[in-house]
Parts: sequence; C-alpha cells; structure tokens
Amino acid sequence: MAASTVVLVPGAWHQPACMNQLRDELRSLGLDSVTLADAGHLVTVVAHSYGGLVAPRQSRGGGLIMLVYLAAFAIPAGQTLSEAVGGAPPPWATRSNPAEIFYHDLPRDVQDYWIARLLPTTRAVIEIPNTYEPWKHLPCTYILAEQDRALPLEAQKAAVAAMGEITTASVDASHSLLLSVPGEVAIPV
Repeated sequence: MAASTVVLVPGAWHQPACMNQLRDELRSLGLDSVTLADAGHLVTVVAHSYGGLVAPRQSRGGGLIMLVYLAAFAIPAGQTLSEAVGGAPPPWATRSNPAEIFYHDLPRDVQDYWIARLLPTTRAVIEIPNTYEPWKHLPCTYILAEQDRALPLEAQKAAVAAMGEITTASVDASHSLLLSVPGEVAIPV
C-alpha cells in the first residue's frame, strides 16, 4: 500500500492547532499530515471526538484509504449523537469543567492554554443524523482513550463492537490523547 497523507480533524470546540504535537510526531515517523486533503493525495483521515461524526460526512470518495478514530463518536447511519447518548446532553456538552472532562492528564498550564482556545459549538450538531458508516467500506482504526471522561471507555468499546472488523489500539490517556500522548497515538496511524 502506498503511503498516504494523514488528514487531522479536531473535535468540537478545538482549533486545528491542537493537532500540532500529533503532526510533529507523525512527521517524525515519516508521515505527511494536513488539515485538508490536496488533490491527488491518498488520504488517511484522523478524527477526534465529535470529529468522528463530521469526518465521514466530509471525506467520502476522493483519495480516502483509511479513517482513524481518536476516542471519537462512531454511530450507525440514521442515528443522531443525541440519540446515541440517550437523549440528554452529555456532561461535556456544556463545557462546564473542561480541565476535568478533556484534559485531566495534562499539566495545569497546558490545560489553561487549551481551555482558552475552545470554540463555541451549536447544540444543533448533536441532532444531525449520521449518514455514512465508513467502517463498512474502508479500513478503519479506533484508538481508545482509557482515562476518557468525555466519552467513557465503555462507550468507546461499544462503538468499536458495533463497527465490526476494524483495527484497535488503546492508550492510557484522557479524552485529549492527541495532546497528552501524541507519540503513542501516531504509531497506529
């Protein structure tokens, strides 16, 4: 298989800059990464958190050869995120305690840095039905975050089980595994 360009898709509220450490690690492994795919590239899309719902919608076709989920939502076609989490907004939806929910394994100054860069997201995004299940059509990898407080490990495992035959890896990290252990995340990509 030819080497692909890795496309990084951050989760809700996060700017693309939160992927910079992971991009550095990927570069050290000889992998190119971008935030948007350029024409003519074979593409591996890496999606974090809510990005697991957005990436499949935006990346059908083209040169897409693999999708990697980083502690990301992966729900069946026709289902909304709201339905997937039981109808009530999950604790992270209010951003009431991002240090504990997203960044609890990072030093306080790093938590503060990323909290200051969180962006607003409309509640409407959790009501949009998923339209595509990429795991039925192309290779997918799911990297579980064992200490995740936003998307608990059991929920991640349930998503993986529903996806069928995919590759998995697991890291001992918070929901923001791309910030706390980017070297460990880059290896399975």
